[in-house]
This record gives sequence, structure tokens and C-alpha cells, in this order.
Amino acid sequence: MSGAKIIPNKPFIIFLYGFPGSGKTAFARQLAEELTAAHLQQDRLSQELYSENSARTEKPSRNALNYMTREFLRSGVSVIYDANVYRVAERRALRDAARQVKATPVQIWLQIDPESAFLRTQKRDRRKSDDHFAKDYTPESYEATLHRMQNPENEDYVVISGKHTYQTQRAAVFKKFYELGILTPSQLSKATPAKPEMVNLVPQNVVRTNGEITRRNININ
Repeated sequence: MSGAKIIPNKPFIIFLYGFPGSGKTAFARQLAEELTAAHLQQDRLSQELYSENSARTEKPSRNALNYMTREFLRSGVSVIYDANVYRVAERRALRDAARQVKATPVQIWLQIDPESAFLRTQKRDRRKSDDHFAKDYTPESYEATLHRMQNPENEDYVVISGKHTYQTQRAAVFKKFYELGILTPSQLSKATPAKPEMVNLVPQNVVRTNGEITRRNININ
């Protein structure tokens, strides 16, 4: 993006939901290049502040991320929260933290089929900024992650396709920003017109148990 960044009309926090490999970090990075907001990336915190490739880094890096998020929001700085908010309770806590300081929470669901998303995780280029700090996945660890995820149900969110270009994703998100008063009409006019309606790419072979989702007959080679 060229030119000055867009300054939001009021502070917000964006948090992302989607399979690993759905394009969360790529979207977050491009949005942060266009809007005045702090892009806080958990995978980067894990590797730069703690030991690499250790499951023990998950909790301290998340604690650090949450602390930074609260401090930015209290200072009136918008936040793009780039982490795996797979659980309903995590998303609720972010909304509560935002509302305590009169920031607007915005949840974005990047939808893509799990097979395509997994293949992306196997083809990451560590030389690129979007892939450099990303986690490695085996078929087993990927499937385990899917089983921990809880789809948004009675939550407010924006659906964008993980297979669409950033320009199309941006149009849908900017429209939501306008509805929430984050962007003014003049700022919204800079957004690229939306392309055909987003489609639901979540596979139909999904079984929910106690609010969690599990999948059957997903073949990851």
C-alpha cells in the first residue's frame, strides 16, 4: 500500500479465526500496512522472546500478547491480534477487554477447506515475512488443532474467504468498519468494490460435540 495510513475513527481490536494456513497472518500484515494499528503476532513473540519450537512457549507468549494488547488499547491504539483464538472463551475475553476501554471488537473468520489450508502449511517459504515465524505442522498435529477449534455461532463476525485476494477481503472488512463507525464514508470510499458474495467453505462433514467440532473422513497426505 502506498500513501499515508488510514487513521481509524475510534480504536478497535481485530481478532482472527480460521484453520492454520487459512491466511490469517497474511491478511493481518496487509491490513496493518494500510491502517494505523499495532500488528501483534503470537508466533513471532514465541520465537523472539522464548525458546523456539517448544510447546511450553504457548502460555507465556499468549500472556505477553494479552498484556501488550491491553496496554495498547488503554492508550487508544488499535490492535490486530494475530493469534489462534480458536476457543469461545478466548474470544469472549478479548471482547470484554476491548469494551472495558471503549474499543470496538471485530472478529474475522477466514474460511477455507482444511485440506487446502494444510497444504499451505507444508509449502511455507521461511524467507517470507508471513511464513517466517509460522508453526510447523504434521498431519497429526494439524488434525489435533482442528479438533480443538470451536466455530463461532452466536457471535458477531465478518466472513472472508481464505482463497480470495486481499483486495476482496479488504472490501468486506472495510464495509463492517463503516457499519461500526470505525471508518468514515470518505475512508470507506477508498476500499475496492466487493466481488461476488463470499461462499461458506467450511466442509459439511463436521460434527459438534459439546460445542467443539470434529471432522470425519478428512484425508491429509
